[in-house]
Amino acid sequence: MKEEMIVIDNHLDEIKIVNPRQAYLYIKNGLQPIRLEAGYNDKLVYVFSRSKSEPFFEKWRNHELT
Repeated sequence: MKEEMIVIDNHLDEIKIVNPRQAYLYIKNGLQPIRLEAGYNDKLVYVFSRSKSEPFFEKWRNHELT
């Protein structure tokens, strides 16, 4: 059985979100994904700009993103 691996390239300005609730709240609050990918455990992967998503992540982490 082949093990799945996610490679994060810190040189790219991208962050991948698999949590649909988190992605929904980013979009609802005005941040559009760069693209959608398929394949992570048969889930959609939302790709956002890392630099633009930082304020959204801070609010997400503090349970302030509604």
